[in-house]
Amino acid sequence: MCGFGEYLHRQRIEELVALSHALAVTALRRRKFDGSMKDITMGLDCTDLAYDCIAEIFHRDRDGNLLQLQAYFRSFPIEELSNQTLLSHLRRLIASKVNDSMFRAYGEFDPSLSKIIRNIKLAIDTLHNFTMEDRFGESFLVPLDCVRDTKLPIGGYEEVMRELAFVGRSTDSVPRLLSKLSLWLHQQTMYRKALPLMTIAPAFRSVYTIRDASEGGEKMDASLFTEDALIIVEAVCKEIHQEMLEWYVKRKGCDPVVFAAYFLAIEHSLRQSIIESMPNAVPLYDCLRPHLVALTKDEYRKEHRKILEYLTRMCRQRLQERLKEGDLLSMQSGQSAGRSPTAGKKEIEEVYEMLG
Repeated sequence: MCGFGEYLHRQRIEELVALSHALAVTALRRRKFDGSMKDITMGLDCTDLAYDCIAEIFHRDRDGNLLQLQAYFRSFPIEELSNQTLLSHLRRLIASKVNDSMFRAYGEFDPSLSKIIRNIKLAIDTLHNFTMEDRFGESFLVPLDCVRDTKLPIGGYEEVMRELAFVGRSTDSVPRLLSKLSLWLHQQTMYRKALPLMTIAPAFRSVYTIRDASEGGEKMDASLFTEDALIIVEAVCKEIHQEMLEWYVKRKGCDPVVFAAYFLAIEHSLRQSIIESMPNAVPLYDCLRPHLVALTKDEYRKEHRKILEYLTRMCRQRLQERLKEGDLLSMQSGQSAGRSPTAGKKEIEEVYEMLG
């Protein structure tokens, strides 16, 4: 395992490819066993899919260097580490590549589940009731302030669905389902206080599938987009509030309570615009009035309207940019996932030919 230098000879590369492929097959079979690879294999077995997962790390530059592998292992004191430790690092890298491949595949073959995964990540960034940790290349969700016990087994899809059958509702948003899941994880004592993202997302999908079984899934797609946008609205308002706080409060002398009220009003206005599918669904004055006691229209026009309208334009523009980024990411994910899974094997074969 030692000697990840610039001039690995053919035999070592062949051994490394074989080892990496075996690790990828093991990771894929584990996912197939727990159900997280459902409907995205296109009839191919794990052996073929594994080549596609590892092909990227064997990409070579014009000088024949394996750039990704060299960059990854360069951060470790290779000569000082045992073979077992190096194998652990390689396993972590391969598991990460398998994980990335699964995310790309879901974007192409199961767009609704891909949206749920994205909404889970957005909700965690906004609500901060979970942390996301990487464990040997797989993303785990861990509730905040929980007592961990690594001796317990990890809960699977069936265990999560069993709990959601009692507490989950088909009308619950992703943040709401996450809150219920967090409460269950804190209270239960049979499993670890951490769950794989790819266990949680299919379980959430099942909750929504039950709701939309008679509606062809179109309602779910629309509701997921709306929920996605609503989560981004909250995040954008927090960003702009933080960015403009010093200028308006510290330099312009704006009351911090009033400044905070502006963004509560903006968030409400943008949310209603999305829900009603029309801009300015609720006038800004009506959005601000509940947060400023005894606010009159004359006072609003003289003291608040210009600032509030300007901040609203900033938030709306940022929101549009984020939503466009989301569409672009979805398109890129679909294009990547659309790549033939046997292409990875061809790239590996090309490596051998170049070495010949």
